[in-house]
Amino acid sequence: MKVLFFLLHLIFIQVCLVCLVQSETPLQSETLLDPPTDYFPFLTAESVSAIRDVYASVVQEANHRLSALKSQKIAQFSNLPTLSTFEQAQKLLTQLAPESSTSDSNLKHLIHYLGAIVNMHFFDQSIIPTKDQRIERDEMKPYAEPPASRLSDAIGKRWTSYTRFFNIFQTQAVQLKGAGWAILYFDVDKNWLEFAVFENHETPALRGHPIILCLDLWEHAYLFDYGYNRGSYLNRWWMMIDWDGADRRYQSISNLYLNDSPAGASRTRDKEEL
Repeated sequence: MKVLFFLLHLIFIQVCLVCLVQSETPLQSETLLDPPTDYFPFLTAESVSAIRDVYASVVQEANHRLSALKSQKIAQFSNLPTLSTFEQAQKLLTQLAPESSTSDSNLKHLIHYLGAIVNMHFFDQSIIPTKDQRIERDEMKPYAEPPASRLSDAIGKRWTSYTRFFNIFQTQAVQLKGAGWAILYFDVDKNWLEFAVFENHETPALRGHPIILCLDLWEHAYLFDYGYNRGSYLNRWWMMIDWDGADRRYQSISNLYLNDSPAGASRTRDKEEL
């Protein structure tokens, strides 16, 4: 009888452990908070290493601040798990938008680091994924127009031409004083593309505006390779943009928000009824 009880006890423990592991394992569709890819075709190994180190530090600091908020017995944080996926970080960031002017140091820093995680993710996603594509791009000009797509059409409509968009992006990114980000995003309030430079780790994602393209303007991203010549860094970045990936993001977003899809039409009716 004792042997049977012991065996049942072992089985119970194993079942509990399996459940615990499964509960902490991200869904396959989610993206782990690993450092960005080690492939940035316009940067040397030193710059890529610096970017990856900063990302790892940012994730660590975000979880540190989250843990501190839990210890403060703040109800909204008490049941939140340790951040392990990009989707968790992005969701939490948008949920904290009403708290963006908080005076709580831990909460303020958590929002700051979550913004960094989201921006870094899309900086990584904005780059061509394979070395074969780099060979093709090396002969291109920075201002060469992207392939025809819904995104390129939308850029042309929003800024009258791709060249004008390119010049606005290039000028504002080069002239940004200090560190920050240059971001093309979809403004869900105005239902169109928008571009802006953001200081430090500010991000349009905080207000729920999805990011299409993102460029890191912190010095660790380019100082090793380009010195203080930010313009040269931008010129190489333009040549290595993953326009296909950017267009997929734009199509997914426009299907939700614009009138040329059933979902977009539904969202427009909802706004009109408010």
